[in-house]
Amino acid sequence: TSSAYTLPRLTINAASSPLLQPGPSGQGYTFVGLEMRWQCGVSNTNFLARINAAAGQTQTASNLPKRFMFDRVWAHGCGHGTNVASMYRIAGPGHVFVDSYLHDSYNTGAERQCISGIEQPTNILVENCFLACAGENIGFGGSKPSSGVLNGSDALIHKNHFVYQLYWWSGH
Repeated sequence: TSSAYTLPRLTINAASSPLLQPGPSGQGYTFVGLEMRWQCGVSNTNFLARINAAAGQTQTASNLPKRFMFDRVWAHGCGHGTNVASMYRIAGPGHVFVDSYLHDSYNTGAERQCISGIEQPTNILVENCFLACAGENIGFGGSKPSSGVLNGSDALIHKNHFVYQLYWWSGH
């Protein structure tokens, strides 16, 4: 019997809202033994978790979320054919992903990441995770931080499994 069916489940069922988005300066949250997923059959353009400053707020070091931990989390899409967004968009210091299974973030014609950090996150740990998302499994940077003062540093990516599925490629 799979233990996946015994995990508490959070499901995103709106096409444009993240499942988890902390308020301004949110900090110190830990998520343990949880399933996070998109509702199957609903194309979704947003993240499972968007951990950055509130929408419309200029991101500064003082208002970014801090110290979010995802431990033994199963985050997933619904397989081939359901377009979804990247899983976790992070900004700010001290975020941790350990012993987690992140897969099936897939979208035709767009890159998707399991974990992405645009606002230059710092002190990030990704350890002992399974990551299988179309595009980059982990990506930091790619654009100038909106605050202009945040610089990424100190990311430890250790003992992970990175997988790319053949069916994500056109013609397979």
